[in-house]
Amino acid sequence: MSSMIRSTRVKSLTSVAARDIPKTKEEIKSKLPFLTSTEIRRQKIPYNDAVISELREEGSHEAAEYFEFLFDLEEQTRRVAGPDTVVWNKPRLRDNEELVDRLRKVFTIFCRRTIPAASRTMSLIETAVFVQNLGWEWLWVADSLYRTAVWIAKEIKEKDKQVVSVLRYVYARFLFYELNDAKTALEHVRAAQRDSREKPWNASKILGFKQENLFRECCTLLQKVLLSIARDVRDSEVELSVNSCRVALSAACESGHEESVAQAHHELGKSEIAAGNVKEAIKHFSRGLAILERIPDPLGICNAHSEMALAHKMTGDHDKVFEHLEKFKDSAEKFNLQDKLAEAHWLAGEYHLSQDNPKEATPNLEMSLSLYTRIGEMKKASRVRCLIGVSRGQEMMDVYKALIMRSIKGDVQATLNLCRWRDRGEGFDKIPIHEKEKASKDAENEGFLS
Repeated sequence: MSSMIRSTRVKSLTSVAARDIPKTKEEIKSKLPFLTSTEIRRQKIPYNDAVISELREEGSHEAAEYFEFLFDLEEQTRRVAGPDTVVWNKPRLRDNEELVDRLRKVFTIFCRRTIPAASRTMSLIETAVFVQNLGWEWLWVADSLYRTAVWIAKEIKEKDKQVVSVLRYVYARFLFYELNDAKTALEHVRAAQRDSREKPWNASKILGFKQENLFRECCTLLQKVLLSIARDVRDSEVELSVNSCRVALSAACESGHEESVAQAHHELGKSEIAAGNVKEAIKHFSRGLAILERIPDPLGICNAHSEMALAHKMTGDHDKVFEHLEKFKDSAEKFNLQDKLAEAHWLAGEYHLSQDNPKEATPNLEMSLSLYTRIGEMKKASRVRCLIGVSRGQEMMDVYKALIMRSIKGDVQATLNLCRWRDRGEGFDKIPIHEKEKASKDAENEGFLS
């Protein structure tokens, strides 16, 4: 009977263009003998209101109230956002008849107290995953479904605890990846990891794709959540950041994924640097690098050498800084990572410049500029270009100081060079190379440049 009713459903007058109203009226009239009172009501009032009325007539008052809650929540959110905003213009639940029908079925199920709590919870999880995959516009509906599932799961008996663990894991994934809510996700994934230890549980069927053992998946997710929190609080709560990374490292080891362990070492190293524990940071960077080279992970290797160079710079070990900068360059070139090669030359140029060595800094920076320009990274290219100006200026300044010193000693050529620069704006690049070198050498011998 329901299939016949569905096949005879026609458009409502409010959903058609003004020019099509007469035609739609005739269509409605022609079908009146085949329509039930329920279908007639659906032509008279909005579909969402009709569904709520039908649920109340069936005695499903809780389901009707849940629908009203969702519709009211959507309208409140739209009003807060205001007209002509993304939230205002996105599709509305009350206009999505197909989704309303699907939700009606699951609401009717979870409101029946005679159905076991585990079954009602699973029905909500499956629907939440379905709605989640419809797109970002419906994430708020999925979140409401997950919250309701968590509430009902409190009634689940011990023998069905697998359902609770699967719910907490799936909800944690949703919170972390879709809503960027790492703190709330942490609560759920920790509980799921604890309860799934040494259990042969799996969430593949619910999620629709292959997964490992639920415990290992929880460990992997826990590592990602904790590292995300560590990054967020690294500047404000460094102790919390370090502790989060340590727990993340432990979870990564239990996950059995080497790349997760390497990532945890890397982030723990960065947090240790923020805490002022540079030697500890170097240990973790080294352990992470060893794993990355074994996997191998080209991008991770480059990042590890970059962090190692920074750490050794803080300890004043210049030889180690240069060693890792060169390995950074070699790795980026070996794996054909042009952006990383540009970054390596940039860092090398900056470091040489900080060591008052513009002769080495300038060619590194020029190479970085060339690479960034080639790959279209114009913002980074502009920043490097500024450093090239500083480096070249430093080279010129050294020569300028040396020329002044030679001029004071009565060197006529040096005096003429200074006069040509002052009167004609002739740059020091016009000075023969052998004169530049002689001027700089004289200045160093006299201690003028120090």
